[in-house]
Amino acid sequence: MYFLLKYENKLKHENKSINTINSYKNTINQFIDYLSNENDAVELKTLKPSIIYSFFDYKENNLKKQGEISINSKRIILVHIKAFFSFIETESGELLDFTKLFKSFKFKSIKQKPKTLDEDEEKKLLNAIELKKSEKDDFVSMRDALILKLMLYSGLRVSEVVSIRFQDFIDSDQGVYSISVIGKGQKQRIVYVNKDLIDDELTELLKIKSPKDFVCTSKSGIKVPRQNIDKMIKALCVKANIGKISAHKLRHTFSNRYVNELGGNVLHLQEILGHSDIKTTMIYANPRQEDVKRGYISTICTKNISKQ
Repeated sequence: MYFLLKYENKLKHENKSINTINSYKNTINQFIDYLSNENDAVELKTLKPSIIYSFFDYKENNLKKQGEISINSKRIILVHIKAFFSFIETESGELLDFTKLFKSFKFKSIKQKPKTLDEDEEKKLLNAIELKKSEKDDFVSMRDALILKLMLYSGLRVSEVVSIRFQDFIDSDQGVYSISVIGKGQKQRIVYVNKDLIDDELTELLKIKSPKDFVCTSKSGIKVPRQNIDKMIKALCVKANIGKISAHKLRHTFSNRYVNELGGNVLHLQEILGHSDIKTTMIYANPRQEDVKRGYISTICTKNISKQ
């Protein structure tokens, strides 16, 4: 489709990641196919909310085998379609206005705390990677251990881990490595990881690899696709005898620990995770009641605040 090709080009010039561009393309292609196959000829100017609701039903019944699409997924689908049609508004020679079409959608917000590894699962997963290292003691085992620990101990996304080179690890005199990463929207930021947690892997890998090499490569230097990282984590889950987890669950585990177990600052966590909106980070802030009480006492009662 003419507009879709131009829209894809726009996203590329906005430095959107490949994953983001593909996500938009998939949604829009599915919607266009639906309009072509499931409905009589529909003109852009005659689009109605009922057609988009029917598209959700179509995805649930035909494209998504797991059943009902979550509210968050519907929001993402709507964001993709809305952005595409806004682009058509500006590019089309016709006077098109889709404002009313998308204004009518109201999805009830459901706040769900991200799923994380519990203490036992995390211990089993780390034991599994250490067992793998002891069994093989080879390049792949060391590399996989480093990848896993970077996500679990610094909250990195898979897409960020695959872009890290060994030379990006900057040693400091405070017991941490600082790592420069390129996140979503090609935004650069600095993350940190405790040296003691990854030094063994880093030292061994640098006996084989050059500082200019990417961390996520084969021994011969071929870059490892992100899908292989998901497969590696899945295999470790089997070895650890725990339920299947995603790479993003490791990021959630780090974030939850940082705020709720270690008392880290949410604003600092926002910077570490590369969130553009603090609301995204606040989902991890779930203080226990005893911590709220302790915070009140230390802030109010110890400051000698009395009746005026």
